[in-house]
Amino acid sequence: MASTRTTVDVIVIGFGPVGATAALLLRQHGLTVAVIEREQGIFPLPRAALIDGEIARVFQNLDILGRLGEFLEPMPGAGFRTGKGEPIGPDLVFPKGIPGPQGHPESQSFHQPVLERVLRERAAELGVDTWLGWEAEAPEQDGRGVRMLIRPTGGGDAMVLEGSWLIAADGAASPVREHLGIDWGSVGYDRDWLVMDIVLEDDTLRLPEVGVQVCDPERIHTFVPMCGPRRRLEFIFNPGETREHMLRESTLWELLSRYVDPGQARIERAAAYQFHAAISARWREGRIFLAGDAAHQMPPFLAQGMCTGIRDAMNLSWKLALVQQGRMPASSLDSYQSERKPHALDTVDHAVAIGKLMDAFAAAQIDGNWPTDLSAVYGGTRSRDRLQEGILSATPGGLRGALGPQPMLQTPSGPVLMDEVGGTGFRLLIRDGGILEAASPEQALIERTGITVVQLPPHIAAASPLPDPLGGHQAILLRPDHYVFGVADSPRDIGALLIELVGWFVD
Repeated sequence: MASTRTTVDVIVIGFGPVGATAALLLRQHGLTVAVIEREQGIFPLPRAALIDGEIARVFQNLDILGRLGEFLEPMPGAGFRTGKGEPIGPDLVFPKGIPGPQGHPESQSFHQPVLERVLRERAAELGVDTWLGWEAEAPEQDGRGVRMLIRPTGGGDAMVLEGSWLIAADGAASPVREHLGIDWGSVGYDRDWLVMDIVLEDDTLRLPEVGVQVCDPERIHTFVPMCGPRRRLEFIFNPGETREHMLRESTLWELLSRYVDPGQARIERAAAYQFHAAISARWREGRIFLAGDAAHQMPPFLAQGMCTGIRDAMNLSWKLALVQQGRMPASSLDSYQSERKPHALDTVDHAVAIGKLMDAFAAAQIDGNWPTDLSAVYGGTRSRDRLQEGILSATPGGLRGALGPQPMLQTPSGPVLMDEVGGTGFRLLIRDGGILEAASPEQALIERTGITVVQLPPHIAAASPLPDPLGGHQAILLRPDHYVFGVADSPRDIGALLIELVGWFVD
């Protein structure tokens, strides 16, 4: 029998990086949040390996980036190699010391147990209601909210948890997705791989400094430099090999012998996985939303699994806040799937394309039939698609739907990243302050919607190694998740853009 009842704005199932990020963002938007996690402790071994500049910006917004310290380290680049170590196609190079458009390095390695500890510490600071060591039963929902029983995994009385909304960040096997009967469709890559994390004990070793996909005909594998002394290696199963064979200590060291000997490193983790590519047919069922691995799964070749889930959390959190506060209609939440599913599917498809390219490159070293399309390699031309529909201006073109920039701005106390000045709400970035007049209708709309105006110095493009943050426009309007709602080149354009945005709000 349930003995107590707790009611919050949003329930989150899963306290991994995606669920924790969602909870923190929702708290920053002023909502009450309860997180249910069946495990009491943090998994002690690394899993996710890299974050990109967009996710670093999210962690900056959550005030946790600096807390990761030595467990966050820029990656200099990545590329493909033959079995003999020769480059295949162009490498992707990240110049040392030069930030990307998000104000952070384009790729950084991290140690997941440290990230999860920092996220939990921040959750405690912000007052997230956490239920560690509790398991959620199947949720029930109606037009007013979501209700579920939760029980201690070690035994004890159940309690009732109620919320207006539920985010299921409960992993690839998602019990919530299964309960809702949502199809989980394969995208076409199912291969067994061995994943090893090693800790170097010999600092004189000369190992690759960039991430490499080694397309060796004898065994395709991956080498990833991690923060500090850690390195990750992933080896594909060859035909006929079993998990038992691959996980034998003798096999592990035989595979590692290309890089290290037993006295030079220790194995921190060895695990066999099926690398899988899949995406959920639906991401919303009434008041319940899927996020992270519950909504999509991909091979790790882009290091985008966790990053894609954090994008889900960033996209959904501000919308849920505005709906819960009565400022946007509940129908606007349909944009979560229409925006995120195509974006995530493109990332999954790119990861699959990399896996297939590795197979083709390995075969080509035997039969000489080299692929002619190298767009999917790390230094190739393929990039993640921008948002195509959803809460965006009706006028396409320019930077609309793209991830907006975060340049460095000068302040009386010195240079700071833009979000430290402009915040993380709706922001209008303008090139020339004269484009807005204090008494103009545009200014009145800005005040009505609470949009922050950020004027960029006219010399910013010339002084920066990065392209013009405004993409040649006079103004761009950013959403709270930093994606571009639309662009403008005149006061009239700005007025039209603001009227479009106001149209998404409740009168």
